[in-house]
Amino acid sequence: MKAHKNKNILQAYLLSILPLLIFPSAQLSAEENLTSDWLNAATGSAGEIINAEVVNIQQVDDTTVIDIKIPIDDLASYKIIEIIDKNTKKPAKLTQKPRQLIDENEEPYGIRFQIKRIPGFEFRIELRDDTDQLLP
Repeated sequence: MKAHKNKNILQAYLLSILPLLIFPSAQLSAEENLTSDWLNAATGSAGEIINAEVVNIQQVDDTTVIDIKIPIDDLASYKIIEIIDKNTKKPAKLTQKPRQLIDENEEPYGIRFQIKRIPGFEFRIELRDDTDQLLP
């Protein structure tokens, strides 16, 4: 009887993880917090975790404007976008709040943020839904 119960538990477990095994690249949803790889403030810098890529850099006076493509389906559902400075491991001091980039179909495809010009700036992106509390 015990062996039969263990077999049922194992079968239920395997059925619950089977979709993850078959479809490892399943779409990410806002129920998950996402963090990118460390990226450089240079066009073409890319990571593998969420496939974020720096697609445009503009220098405006003493400000750097950085556009990042983030290919996830529900980017709009992430209400908290933080840029983490690699040197300090803390949120970077931005000159403007990050905003979403919108494509010709009115769908978000990435984010834009502005920061005071910092030579060699490296950063990562953290995406959260608005139900999470930020750590101090």
